[in-house]
Parts: sequence; structure tokens; C-alpha cells
Amino acid sequence: MKKMFLLSALATIAVLSAADGFAIDSTATGNAKVIIVDPVTVTHSGDALDFGEATASESHVITIEETDGSVSSTVSGQLITSPNDGRDEFVVTGPQGVGVNVSLPDGLAINDKLNITSFRADCGNSFTMPDAGSKTVKVGGTLAVTAGATSGTYDENSYTLTVSY
Repeated sequence: MKKMFLLSALATIAVLSAADGFAIDSTATGNAKVIIVDPVTVTHSGDALDFGEATASESHVITIEETDGSVSSTVSGQLITSPNDGRDEFVVTGPQGVGVNVSLPDGLAINDKLNITSFRADCGNSFTMPDAGSKTVKVGGTLAVTAGATSGTYDENSYTLTVSY
């Protein structure tokens, strides 16, 4: 009986071993690829977003058009002097042909009576990097002036233009 059991066990092992020998394997090789590009960079090349000189005897809004730099006020007589082009300027560099996203803050509180309520880039929210590998982005904006704003020069108010792929 022991011999019968031993022979049966050996036969089972032989059959299982033979089954493994009949397996057909197939393989293929794939490739991995990556292209490393230089990072997109931005530098401030302008002076400032310049809303000019204005009075605050009445509440009004001063706008710098991002497309042509013109400066205007919603109330006549409130804008004393304005620059020919009030836009600020940034230079963005990166590999040609890549899509670049541009973002600006929603606004900036200068104080309780002076608020930049919007920033706008002349390229909108994105552009494709030109063949030259750099693009000048001009920024316009809107300043809300509340009547009674304190006289003074307000030129230490920074904002950030962010670019990304």
C-alpha cells in the first residue's frame, strides 16, 4: 500500500512538472522616453503699473488698457496727468512652441481707499512661446479711488505675475 501511495505521488509530481514544461512564454520590450526642456522664466523689465496723478475729491476708477497702455478715468477732471503708456512689462523666456500659462492676482488693496481691482495681461491667460524663445507681456489694470483718499505717492505696492507650462 505504501508502494502504491508513493508511486501515485511520484506520478502526480511528474504530470505537474511536465505541464510546466509545455507553457509558451512570449515577451516584448518597450522603450521609455523623456525630453527635458529649460524652465520657463519671467523677469520684470518695466518700471511700474502707472495710474498717473489723480485727485480724490470724488470716487472714480482709473483704467490702464492692457492692449495699448492708454489711461482713463470714469469721472472727468479726476485724472490730472497720465503717462502715454501706463502698462507694466515682463519678459518671459522658454523653449519655442510651448504653451505658457499666465496668472495675475485678482486685486491688490493699497489701503482702505485705494484698491487695484483687476490686473490684465495683453496676452490674456496664455500664449505659445514664439520662435525667438521670449515674449514681452504687458500688464494693465483698474484702480478704484474712493473719495477722500489721502494725498501721497503710493509706489511700494508689489504684485506677482506667474508663468507656467
